Amino acid sequence: MVLVSRLPYTLAVGVTLYEYEQRSDKFNVRGYWEWVDYKVIIYELPSKPHEILIAEITSEIRTKCISVRGTDASIGNLGAIRKY
Repeated sequence: MVLVSRLPYTLAVGVTLYEYEQRSDKFNVRGYWEWVDYKVIIYELPSKPHEILIAEITSEIRTKCISVRGTDASIGNLGAIRKY
């Protein structure tokens, strides 16, 4: 089952402007998130080129961590999100 959220999507409620600015700077998401009345709203998600980049990075990480295969350790999927 695939769950799909439509945009705009309310990500968080009760966030101060200061908290929003700190997180926006940390994750460099300007242009994707918006702060309105103590709510963080996502109105745009990464595009196909972003997904391709994530796939390449994931491949490199999995290659470097091949030694954990077959152990109790695991590496989860790092997939990107499509814009809707």
